[in-house]
Amino acid sequence: MRPILLLFPLFLMGVSTLWSQPQIMLLRQSNEQGFLGIDDAGNHLFELPPGHEPTVRQDRESIRLGNFYKVNLSEGGLPVQYGEHYYLMDIKGNKIADLPDSLNWVSPFQEGYFRAYERYENRRNASWVVYLDKTGKPCFDGQRFWEGSPFVSGVAIVQPDTADDWLLIDLTGHPIANLSDSIPG
Repeated sequence: MRPILLLFPLFLMGVSTLWSQPQIMLLRQSNEQGFLGIDDAGNHLFELPPGHEPTVRQDRESIRLGNFYKVNLSEGGLPVQYGEHYYLMDIKGNKIADLPDSLNWVSPFQEGYFRAYERYENRRNASWVVYLDKTGKPCFDGQRFWEGSPFVSGVAIVQPDTADDWLLIDLTGHPIANLSDSIPG
């Protein structure tokens, strides 16, 4: 009976680490030094060189990054911008995927997807919204949207590139409801 009692706390510790989410703190050392990634215990994980800017906001904003951000990397990588190029990195600072050069912004990973803006050809300052999986590959058979919200509780609001309708879609990209029918204007 004793060995089981001794192993039970070890089992609980193992289960608790499965339930805990790997989170890191990104600290801007200085503009000349770039970002430092540390874990919750203050351990050094990686450094991003100057000019490599992590994407930590859900919406594209013109505001420059601050000095520190808490980032959850439990499901997907961290999108990082370098010049006009984006790539994904893991919690150890390793590059795991290059993203298409046609992207001009990528959100943090949320509910199974990165939300990204892809340059619209021959239109200045115009972009499509595309959803990418955790490897950076396009989802929903490459479907593009004029507008698209982040997924929240398993749904997103989108306006497909082929219609004027506003749709509520699920995590598989299938329409749940046509919101244009129920929302005037």
